[in-house]
Amino acid sequence: DAYWTKARVTASANAVVSPDGTQDADNLIEDTTASNTHLAFSSSVSVATGTIYTYTIYAKAAGRSWFNMQIGVGSEAYGATVPFCFFNVSNGTIGTSANATGSITNVGNGWYRCILVAVATTAATITNMRIKLAESSSSDSYTGNGTSGISIWGAQIEAGAFATSYIPTVASQVTRT
Repeated sequence: DAYWTKARVTASANAVVSPDGTQDADNLIEDTTASNTHLAFSSSVSVATGTIYTYTIYAKAAGRSWFNMQIGVGSEAYGATVPFCFFNVSNGTIGTSANATGSITNVGNGWYRCILVAVATTAATITNMRIKLAESSSSDSYTGNGTSGISIWGAQIEAGAFATSYIPTVASQVTRT
């Protein structure tokens, strides 16, 4: 939770049993702000020009079915259009996307592994993963009700064109052997 900045959402830490059977997944709940986005974004990571990155998170409906996973950039690491994909974590479908490839896999107990793959077009040091609650397959700007959201767990950013198994970390980068 300390590695995520929240805007117009609250996070309830360790509120839900995660896909690994431990009570360590968080609920991300929207506030009642009108006509706006409700999101959390990760701490910054660096990306290199021409490298493919895979962004992964496990998510479960908690009053909201849709969310938009987006790669936020502070210095145009992915070109003029930010890569994003809308995911439905009630039925396992994908909505609108741009500059990225999205996939979703049912992992049981209402949880879905949501994956976004994109190529960095320039280097940047202030790139982050953004999780925006959404009301449909293409709309993440709406009036929140103060109680709906999604459960999230296991966010991961890695270099490569496909998602690997979840690598638990605490405060620093880990390299797979």
